[in-house]
Amino acid sequence: MVGYAASVIAEAAGDTAAAFGILLRFWQLDAERDSRYYHRWLAPALTRLAIAADRRDLARQVAAAGEAAAALAPGVPTVLSMAARCRGLAEGNPDIALEAVGPARRAGRLLDHAGSCEDAAAALLGAGRAERAKELLAEALKAYEAVGAHAWAARVAVDLRRLGVRRGARGPRNRPAQGWEALTVTERAVSQLVAEGLTNRDVARRLHISPHTVNTHLRHVFDKLAVSNRTALAAAVAQAPPSP
Repeated sequence: MVGYAASVIAEAAGDTAAAFGILLRFWQLDAERDSRYYHRWLAPALTRLAIAADRRDLARQVAAAGEAAAALAPGVPTVLSMAARCRGLAEGNPDIALEAVGPARRAGRLLDHAGSCEDAAAALLGAGRAERAKELLAEALKAYEAVGAHAWAARVAVDLRRLGVRRGARGPRNRPAQGWEALTVTERAVSQLVAEGLTNRDVARRLHISPHTVNTHLRHVFDKLAVSNRTALAAAVAQAPPSP
């Protein structure tokens, strides 16, 4: 789990090469020990990063190892989901990727659930099936929002906007005009990252948006929170109510 957490931190900082290297090292250590326990965490992320690094051979190897683990644990939903996620990603097959979502829902592990939705959505988009992809991205977004994972929720919200989904049009009268509750998911993510001391460019890398878009969100945040600078914003974020 330490390796997985370190890779998540590296990827969030925009260093996908480091994230890939960390996961690969821990994957190889587990292979040497013939240990499969951490496959459910390491394998999907390693498969995705291997594809990004143009290492399809490795992605297929990881998928095969995942399927071998699933054959030994046919009644464990997290393992079944992991195997389907990896094979679906490795082959770019949306139907296989979709098979991962059901077991992940049943298992109740949020990262598995939301991650399987994101992976399946990516495969669906590659096959031109945008409407189903939107549904799964919305499901992932709801899961991230439920636990206050604002940065990850913002990433998914950006993907939805690229697909033409404008969530802000839904129920605008229920959102106040001022204060923390007035902020959108992306605005909250921007606020929290700025409060941590990140520059606009750093925030843009984390959320996969442009620095100009970060600046626009920041102007909206300043207005809604009635602050005029980043120091005041950090103080406002520190006093913000916890996410429901």
